[in-house]
Amino acid sequence: MRHFYIGIGIGHITLSLVILKFLLLPYIWLCMLWSITVLFFAVSNRHLPIRLFLVYLSVTFFTFSIYETFLWIQVKQIKETPTMYEEFSQKSLDEKHDVLGYAPYKNMTVSHLRKHNNVLDFRVVYTIDSKGLRITPECNTDCTGSILFFGCSLTFGTGVEDHETLPYKVSIGTQRKYHVHNFGYRGYGPHQMLAALEHGLVEPIVENPPEYVIYQTFPDHIRRAAGLAEWDSHGPKYILNTEGTLLSAGHFDDSEKQEDTEITLSQRVKFQLIKSLIIKKILDTYQFHYQVFSEAHIRLFVEIVNYSQQIIQARYPHCNFEILFWDSEDRISRNIEKKLKGKGLHVHLMSNILPDYQRKRLSDYSLSLYDTHPSALAYQLIADYVINEIIEQR
Repeated sequence: MRHFYIGIGIGHITLSLVILKFLLLPYIWLCMLWSITVLFFAVSNRHLPIRLFLVYLSVTFFTFSIYETFLWIQVKQIKETPTMYEEFSQKSLDEKHDVLGYAPYKNMTVSHLRKHNNVLDFRVVYTIDSKGLRITPECNTDCTGSILFFGCSLTFGTGVEDHETLPYKVSIGTQRKYHVHNFGYRGYGPHQMLAALEHGLVEPIVENPPEYVIYQTFPDHIRRAAGLAEWDSHGPKYILNTEGTLLSAGHFDDSEKQEDTEITLSQRVKFQLIKSLIIKKILDTYQFHYQVFSEAHIRLFVEIVNYSQQIIQARYPHCNFEILFWDSEDRISRNIEKKLKGKGLHVHLMSNILPDYQRKRLSDYSLSLYDTHPSALAYQLIADYVINEIIEQR
């Protein structure tokens, strides 16, 4: 009989691993399975205290299963998976770039339309100049300084017109007295910024010494800098050696084995745990915690940003390096902020820049319910902040 119970236990553990690996909403089925299993052991046990304990445990598993189901129904009702339709006026927007991984075609004008559930999110036009950057206004004839913007689609301005991007609005707001350059592009991370600086892609474009470099970021840049973004397989690769020194290591796809991007055992366990809607709710991980990255990935991100700032300071001693951080109300955002500030970097939180940020982030400050890229309103408010609190405070 003892071997029979051991066999049942081993069989259920094996089945549990299969459920966890392959089934949708695995914790509903896991909790139900173990509720039935524990109840079987309770009925088979002759000792009343143990039997009662197992009955209570079975009820607990059953309750978790019911609550997981309730949360799934709740989330499904709040946000059904939308059907997205996307259309560009040309087949490809970018080409392979040996330094940056990929970059937009030069001298390009392309329209971009996106819908969710047949409701228009945006229909805009992107204009890329002869330098491969999204256009900004020409500066006045007497301007002597520059402002450089780095980042991803948040800087590039996905979903807004040329004149609605953050760099464009800052140029207009400063009466075009600076050469303003938009080095941002969709899907980029800090590693593209550092690679551009290291490989001399910036100096030929910048007419006058920059007085400000503004890098716009959010937590997913950690994943991108670690080589975990599927669209950036040829992106510039950086690693930290055993002494914590940042080193260039070619491209993410230079070798099949990428030790530095390897997910640790603890991260794999976390990934499995947060398949539970209950655990997601407890940890408040609905926004960024599902993007699994480790402390090592965060350190790599911070060092890449910090080294970019060091290069800028060495080349342009009078230039200010400023970080605009799209933060969230979670521990990861606080951790990133703390580590960046620990390097002496200037970090400006969107929660302090945009009024009523947390409530309006997914409404007024987003393109639509399903596309959370910043709206023209958000860019205008951020531009006002950059002008009033960064540029004019110098």
